[in-house]
Amino acid sequence: MKFLVRKMIYPGSLVAVPDSPPSPLLQLRLTVSENVNIQAWYFIKNPEFPFVLYFHGNGENLQTVWLSGVMGQFRQFDINFMAIDYPGYGRSEGTPHESTLLQSAAKSVDWIVDTYPASKIVLCGWSLGAAVALLTGKRYPESVHGLIALSAWTSLEDVARKHYPDWLVKHFLNEKYASFEVAAQLNQAVLLIHGAEDTIIPAAHSQQLAPKFPALREYLLIEGAHHNDLLGYPEVWGSIERFLDTFRQ
Repeated sequence: MKFLVRKMIYPGSLVAVPDSPPSPLLQLRLTVSENVNIQAWYFIKNPEFPFVLYFHGNGENLQTVWLSGVMGQFRQFDINFMAIDYPGYGRSEGTPHESTLLQSAAKSVDWIVDTYPASKIVLCGWSLGAAVALLTGKRYPESVHGLIALSAWTSLEDVARKHYPDWLVKHFLNEKYASFEVAAQLNQAVLLIHGAEDTIIPAAHSQQLAPKFPALREYLLIEGAHHNDLLGYPEVWGSIERFLDTFRQ
């Protein structure tokens, strides 16, 4: 049963990740622990431009993020960009778990800080990735300057209880991703975006989160948007671009 619960949390993607990223992306292998290396794709426009670190959803990988056009959208902005595959996803080694995902996110931030110290870092995540972004932001109050949370939840448990019986959640769910608990501790600027018709992570989650952020810049509720189509709305990208523009030196 625990195996089935883990597969529900981390279903991964059936789309294979190629040996090398499509041009003009570059590839990076980051060492998370002695036995775990993860894969990242990135591009650099200017070492002093803002640097977006993107965390994808639980059913994705780097190739699906590329195919969805998300990387192409970010390439249109004057920013630097990197996306990672979590442990056990794509060509990344290891096993996905809340602790290993957060370790991977931390190693990614550390690499950007060390390699591009002039860049202001903005963490951006969708769905599961939004929780990873927010929890990582708490760990880096000085190094991370902004947070973009797309389809964010209050906690994994709150989402699970909407879709599964209470007994299953109580006995077999041992990961928290408790965004609501850390929201009030985040001093970074925050952009919060959600689909009004989302039935997987209902907009009520972000509505509860919004007043907790001390430095919320904007809460954007996209009418007509569901969960999986949120990033297909032009107003989402317009808001993201305006938010990123505020981090230019």
